[in-house]
Amino acid sequence: MDSTQGPEEPTKGSEETKPDSEETERLSKEPEPVSVRVTGWRNWGDHPFVVGLTLFLALLTGVFGVLQFLGRGPDISPTSGGSAVRGCEQIVGRWDWLSTGGVVAFTADGLHHWYRVASDALPSVNGTWTCQDREPVHFTLSWIETGLVDTLVLSADGQRLVGETLANQFQLSATRSR
Repeated sequence: MDSTQGPEEPTKGSEETKPDSEETERLSKEPEPVSVRVTGWRNWGDHPFVVGLTLFLALLTGVFGVLQFLGRGPDISPTSGGSAVRGCEQIVGRWDWLSTGGVVAFTADGLHHWYRVASDALPSVNGTWTCQDREPVHFTLSWIETGLVDTLVLSADGQRLVGETLANQFQLSATRSR
């Protein structure tokens, strides 16, 4: 380097860059919290499909209940007359559900409806029943809303049902309503 020349000027690209004070202040701050919004349903009961299905089932249940109340629904009274009812028809009618409370009404067309209390106009849970006509008579109940399946045996006098829920072996019993 020549003594007559001043200090060497840095060439482009070789200079060190120092952050200015604004940038230094910005980098030293805590990061701002980011707001994240999670969308969705808190539980399946809030899902539109489940809500719609529940409303549909409630409407269907209501229609059957009103028709039954008006006397235009399926007949749930046991077969009357001088002859004794035998076999699968013995379940038709109302039964006091002793193990869970409430009343279950069995219809001759293979449906059953559980009422929380006997005076309810609309059933809370519905299902279908099938029968094996042998001694003793065996019934299988499939509950639509819960998906549970019960197996029951009719007593010899036709006045008592005993059995269990298949999923958890919960013991069931019922007596014919008077």
